[in-house]
Amino acid sequence: LRWRSRRGVAYGAAFTLAAALAFTSKESALTLPLLVALVLCFRLGVRAGLRAAAPWIALTSLPVAGYLALRHHAVGQLVLADHRNAILENPLLGVAPLQRAALGVALLGRYLELCFAPSTLRPDYSYAEIVPTLSDPRLIAELVATLAAAAAVPFLLRQSGVPRAAGFALLWFLAAFALTANVALPIGTVFGERLAYLPSVGPCLLLAAGAAALPSGPVRAFAVGALVVAFA
Repeated sequence: LRWRSRRGVAYGAAFTLAAALAFTSKESALTLPLLVALVLCFRLGVRAGLRAAAPWIALTSLPVAGYLALRHHAVGQLVLADHRNAILENPLLGVAPLQRAALGVALLGRYLELCFAPSTLRPDYSYAEIVPTLSDPRLIAELVATLAAAAAVPFLLRQSGVPRAAGFALLWFLAAFALTANVALPIGTVFGERLAYLPSVGPCLLLAAGAAALPSGPVRAFAVGALVVAFA
């Protein structure tokens, strides 16, 4: 993109405005700089992608600063400081940081599971639904599955076609959860489908890549129809 051109200025202004609207709509959007870098590195290679992403990431600095100022004005803090009133909504607030991070990684496996098999959704995930202990066999299995998926990403990205798309989908999923998975920092909610809207773009792209790789138009149409019926 030629930033000195009129078109480049228009793209930059539109991007900055869209970023500001996204940040003030949902905190998950704060991962936008990371996702921009991810997309460009995937398409151009790491070095060229990072160079291409730098100006776009710089454009998000002003909206991020504005969002943080608005958040501090509204709630009086940037990160969750008082755990006493939030522990029923997020039982991970009552455990040690390392255990909280491990449980957060495990719950990423549950998010991924629900993306592909959303058959056990709940209106609320709080203290009664998520037991904050690694003695839960399901949480242990989800932790192992998440770590195995993350470890497979470098191998998948060296492939082509659907395997490479799977690597990108997993990276997108993990990157989009960077702030809301209770791994890096605690938030006010332990788990919720509303936090998975942006990360679920990754699994959706993977399903689309799989359908696009099918050999003929009628087969692809049948596969897409079957997906729609199954998820409905």
